[in-house]
Amino acid sequence: MKETSALAVVETVVMLLREETSNKDLTCHAAAAWLFVARHGETTMGSLQEHLGVGQSTVSRIVQSLALGRPDSPGADLMKAVVDPYNQRQKILTISPKGKALLRKIALVAEAWK
Repeated sequence: MKETSALAVVETVVMLLREETSNKDLTCHAAAAWLFVARHGETTMGSLQEHLGVGQSTVSRIVQSLALGRPDSPGADLMKAVVDPYNQRQKILTISPKGKALLRKIALVAEAWK
């Protein structure tokens, strides 16, 4: 894939995430976080924090916006965050069914750019 095609796919991913979340200010960090979880299938908040190189509060806000959110600010339901049964202080992140459907849509876009 050419560099320009790869950049077009990244821009498309961010655009689709912004549409899906109805959040026009969705950051590249949020897109990178979602893709990291999708690529790994299951990961922890700590691993995501290390991968992104940002603080714990930033990762918490990103996950909250991409998961179910809060009562006053619903999330996008593109990932799930559940408490790790072996470490109550840690959350395990996975992609939700809605997130998997969006991944399929992105895969079609990426295939078209090849």
